Amino acid sequence: MRKEIGRNGLFKDLAVVTLALAMGCTGVASLPNKGPGTSTPGGSGTGSTPGTTMPNTTTPGATPGTTVVPVPNAGPPMIITDPMTGKTRPAGLWDGITATTTLDAGRVALRRLNLAEYDNTLRDLLGVMGTPTTSQKYMLPADETNEGFDTNGQTLVYSDLLFTQMLAATQGVVADFMARPASDPVRTRILTCAPTVATMATCMPMILKPFMTSAFRRPATDAEVTQVVTIATTIATAHSDPAPGLSAALQAVLMSPYFLFRFESSVPAAGTAVTKVNDYELATRLSYFIGSTMPDTQLMAAAAAGKLVPAAADYTSQVDRLLADPVRLKGFVDNFAAKWLLLSDTTLVAPTDPALMANFDDNLRLSMPQETSAFFSSLVTDKQPLSALLTADFTYVNARLAKQYGLPAPTGTGFTRVSLTGNMQRMGLLTQAAYLTITSQPDRTSPVKRGVWILENLLCDGTAAPPPGIPGRPAQGTGTVRQVLETHRAQVFCANCHNLIDPIGLAMENYDAVGAYRTKDNGMAIDSSSTMVDGTMVTGAMDLANKLAKDPRLTRCITQQMMTFGVGRTFDTDIKNRTDRAYVMGLADPLAAANATWPDLVKTVATSEAFRTNRGEGP
Repeated sequence: MRKEIGRNGLFKDLAVVTLALAMGCTGVASLPNKGPGTSTPGGSGTGSTPGTTMPNTTTPGATPGTTVVPVPNAGPPMIITDPMTGKTRPAGLWDGITATTTLDAGRVALRRLNLAEYDNTLRDLLGVMGTPTTSQKYMLPADETNEGFDTNGQTLVYSDLLFTQMLAATQGVVADFMARPASDPVRTRILTCAPTVATMATCMPMILKPFMTSAFRRPATDAEVTQVVTIATTIATAHSDPAPGLSAALQAVLMSPYFLFRFESSVPAAGTAVTKVNDYELATRLSYFIGSTMPDTQLMAAAAAGKLVPAAADYTSQVDRLLADPVRLKGFVDNFAAKWLLLSDTTLVAPTDPALMANFDDNLRLSMPQETSAFFSSLVTDKQPLSALLTADFTYVNARLAKQYGLPAPTGTGFTRVSLTGNMQRMGLLTQAAYLTITSQPDRTSPVKRGVWILENLLCDGTAAPPPGIPGRPAQGTGTVRQVLETHRAQVFCANCHNLIDPIGLAMENYDAVGAYRTKDNGMAIDSSSTMVDGTMVTGAMDLANKLAKDPRLTRCITQQMMTFGVGRTFDTDIKNRTDRAYVMGLADPLAAANATWPDLVKTVATSEAFRTNRGEGP
């Protein structure tokens, strides 16, 4: 299941959920005490009580410069002194970890092409274009997600329903291909000879060898080619017509597991030894990472020449080339950024408050994700620093968004890049309508959802699901959202979590539930100032964005998100085994120190040991 607002998901820190149950709140700021005789905040036992500060000491293995409070018989600490601010705060999921460049390689499970990869691969292999896509036209069942992405082989199941629908899709795609005119460029590229019943044995290998090599994303063996040629010849002879034989051959290739799955045969199934994937497998990983599609001829040629393993200048030049391809960049944005930032959730927006409905329409709904997608694309193409995600002084608007933002309307009907220099209302992602809208309720803003979204998606320091039995949010009545939350937060069993979450979201109260700037809520003046859990003062969304941009968790989280997407396995391990987070820190912290750009991050992921290796499943 996809990650919900306020939920870390089934595979995240179960101990954190335990803490939430003990605290009775809608999120957690810290890691739990463990062991006999200990307690969690709000509980009883030998642990410290809420609000109690114990003498500070430095714990071995903690993040350099981080001072922690020892807890008897406990795991990671509860309270730390933040090395950046010097103020005490609850420990988060990144604390108590020492960065490392040593990989504890996890198993990357066999991955089926997800629907986007399937559609894009058919586009590049057979020239299948148009709307709806193949997966939409033939109603292939939606892919499951893990940690927000649909690239993890553990959740990319292959069901009977999927097989049936893919078979229908394959038959339809091949039929469309066979119906193309003889002059069609894709047809002439693939059908390098014109088979007859008499020449099937000689012509078909000439067609199938390169076609199967492209489809399988590695050289097809003679035995594989011969097997498909036999199928084609048998059917052509039975029908006294080469067309049915050719059609059957193409269908056999497109239904082959070597097309539908990303096999990595260089990694032995037995044992758990870490093994570098071979050139063709690395080319496949890189191509689906940047572009969500099959390797092109240049990447296949580089693999054939042995220029991809080990990663070197030839390899990084391929990364630059793929990122410079507008089609592949769109695939990267659509399948990494859009899923990470939950842009598809804008389709679910349905305001119920009359005032919001008057300021919302389908044109705005469609424009929101397009702005953020264009914005993210420019972060890559313009080689912007990672922090520009939150601090960029530009965005992309059409006439409808310009009206929503109070900006001059651009000429034309499309999106135009506009400068926000000197603008006191808009800057970076956090003031864009897509984010502000998907983290709101249908009738009002939701500082809680906005705060949790930032903690989980931008800082990877997330919260647990609220336990059952928690009192609901009081009715707003004549007060502001801030006043209602203050009442809610005054309850002891809600305060621990909401003291962490609410101040983040309250900093964005000047933006209504569909992203428009406002100065009043329920007829009363808005106060967008907040006191963070460590005592830091923040005034408004732009001040919050500037502070978050300097938070080391931002670069670590962005790196973790891209590693999860690109490698195809989770990098968010539980609190008992956080070696993956230590590895992510080892990649991310040098990027932060160097003020690295988005292409720098892509290269870091693509050249990492995790990206270039795999291991078996064991004995």
